[in-house]
This record gives sequence, structure tokens and C-alpha cells, in this order.
Amino acid sequence: MNNKIKQTLLVIVGLLLSTSTFAQDFEVDGIYYNYLDESSKTVSVAFHEGNKYTGTVTVPSSVTHNGTTYSVTSIGERAFIGCNKMTSIVIPNSITSIDEYAFAYCSGLTSIAIPNSVKTIGDKAFRYCKGLSSVTIPDSVTSIGEKAFASCQSLLSVVLGKSVKTIGLGAFLLSWNLEKVTSLNPTPPTGLDTFSDDVYFRATLYVPKNSYNKYSANKQWRRFANIKKM
Repeated sequence: MNNKIKQTLLVIVGLLLSTSTFAQDFEVDGIYYNYLDESSKTVSVAFHEGNKYTGTVTVPSSVTHNGTTYSVTSIGERAFIGCNKMTSIVIPNSITSIDEYAFAYCSGLTSIAIPNSVKTIGDKAFRYCKGLSSVTIPDSVTSIGEKAFASCQSLLSVVLGKSVKTIGLGAFLLSWNLEKVTSLNPTPPTGLDTFSDDVYFRATLYVPKNSYNKYSANKQWRRFANIKKM
């Protein structure tokens, strides 16, 4: 076993072991939740060690527990980590954040529709989601975390919404099969080493017609060998 494989296994084992310290406040219909704010009656989807999600999973916009109804506003940290038999997820318009490692290592996830209510996507939120072929980041999202979509090896196309301002280090690193990247923001988002080197060389970047010069002059985005106006 070479060193790279050993290092990867150690990372995965470490993540899975560390999740055992996570606690949950309550469960409804097989999904676990944590309280976020009692005054505003909001909760997040929580990680639970016994979760074995399969097929299509639907997250509700609200849940009722002990006679009180709560709005589900966040997919919490590691909420669905390692659920490799989950093929798709339905996320309601009540969700405003997708937190760290929320869907990491969900290798069976083949589609994801991020609603136009989400504002932030956390670090490594979709890392190693090897089944995803396309991702559209809605206009509501302002920031994408570090390695959020790293090692998504089936990913062919990405659309970045017009409000994306910051992209974390290596957000799409090792997603080396990307062929098409579309950025809708007239102002180039800030980022560093967002894509793998071969993606900059091979993929086509599509940008707003009137922003072509901005992207062509930007230190990050001018690395693309092929930039086209929309």
C-alpha cells in the first residue's frame, strides 16, 4: 500500500471516528436535528452515527417536536457524511447554509439541486462526491468553502451564480474532468488555486460578455487557456 493511499485512509478513519462525539437534540422521521435558536425556532440537520440513508432523501422545511414547530435552516456539519448509498437529496428553500463536510464521501450522490435560499457552502461540503456530474451554484450563494467540491471526479460542468464573491482554496481541486465552467458574476470572484492545473488548460471558462476583460486580466481566472463570452 503506497503512502498516498495510507494517508487517504487515515483521513477517512479520522473523520468517521471524530463524528462519534457529535450529539443530537431530537429525531423526526429518521432524520436527526440540533437546535440553532430557540427564540426563532430554527434547527439544523444533524449527524447521527446510525444514519444509513439510501436512495432519495427529502429534507423537510419544518419539523414538529414536542408540540413546537421548527424551521429547518441548515444542513449541519457532517449531517450526511459517508452516506454512499444515497443517490439524491431534496433540499428545501428554508435552508440558508450547507456546513462543513455535510455531504462529504457521499459517493453515490448523482444529483444535487441547491435551492436559491442557500447563502454559504462550507469547507469540504461535497468533497469526494464522485457521482456528481454537474453542479449549479444559485445566485443566492456568496461564498464557497475550501475544497467544497474537491475530488468530485465525475464532475463535468459547474455554474457559479452571479453573487459568488469568494471561493475557498482548492474548491474544485482534483475534480479534473471538468470541461465547462460558467461564472455569472460580472466581477471575478476571489480565490486561489480553485481548480487543478489540467482543468485550467483543458476546460472552457464562460463569462459575462461585458466582463471578459476583467476575467482575462484577473490573476486567478486568466489561468484558463480558453475563455469565452456568453
